[in-house]
Amino acid sequence: GNEIVTPPSNRVLGGITRQKTMQLAADLNIQLVEKEVSFSELQLYDAVFITGTSPKILPVVKIDAFKFNPQNKIVGQLIKSYNELIEMYVKKSV
Repeated sequence: GNEIVTPPSNRVLGGITRQKTMQLAADLNIQLVEKEVSFSELQLYDAVFITGTSPKILPVVKIDAFKFNPQNKIVGQLIKSYNELIEMYVKKSV
């Protein structure tokens, strides 16, 4: 659907990449739900991604036996928007 599920902020490292990704999701009208996700629930999700300084927004293809679509539309929108955000930041800094 048009929803991202992430663990609650008190359960993960609240880095800047995660914060910016959450803001971009809001800007793109993608619903953000903060809730615990159990390993057995992974089969319910179309896509998975991680965020970090180096990988930025990185799609995950497989976790154990669960396979995910790295070409997911929502993940693609977030990656594009995040890259544009970085590009604008770099241009402003020059």
